[in-house]
Amino acid sequence: MNDVEAVFAEVKKLEGKTVTYLGKDPVGAVAIKKYAIAVDDRNPLYLDEGYASKSRYGGIVAPYTFIFENNHDFYRPLEEDGIISGHVEQLPPPFDLLIRGGNEYEFFQRIRPTDIIGFTRTVKSISKRKGKKSPLIVWVNEYVYRNQKGDILAVNRETFLYTSKASG
Repeated sequence: MNDVEAVFAEVKKLEGKTVTYLGKDPVGAVAIKKYAIAVDDRNPLYLDEGYASKSRYGGIVAPYTFIFENNHDFYRPLEEDGIISGHVEQLPPPFDLLIRGGNEYEFFQRIRPTDIIGFTRTVKSISKRKGKKSPLIVWVNEYVYRNQKGDILAVNRETFLYTSKASG
């Protein structure tokens, strides 16, 4: 068995694996406001409690993308070097180049400052394809985000492509 087949056989065993990250703290209005300002979205639903309280939401809500940009790292342990471990697997050679293949988002409910958010990550599929210069491993994760009541807030399907640096 060559290196490509050996690596693929090993990672294919992870298909279907699910990991759950439980939320610990409420999101908080300050985090929502800071995120909205950071992405330059001045919608008063995110920044102005008086305005937001008169809306159909009855109070501050988060921008839709807040959930995807903030929650992955909330639950990551620190590595020995003090860096937060990521949600992307590192594969051995020859698959030493990672390319983000895209995201598919579904939104179900708005996030509120009192929400405590957890998520499950499931490895939905792992496949091998022939690339132009080297083989590719196509890895798809699905993240399902829920609040403290168990309500689904959003789903993110994220695709990663692994190939060889030598092919570039």
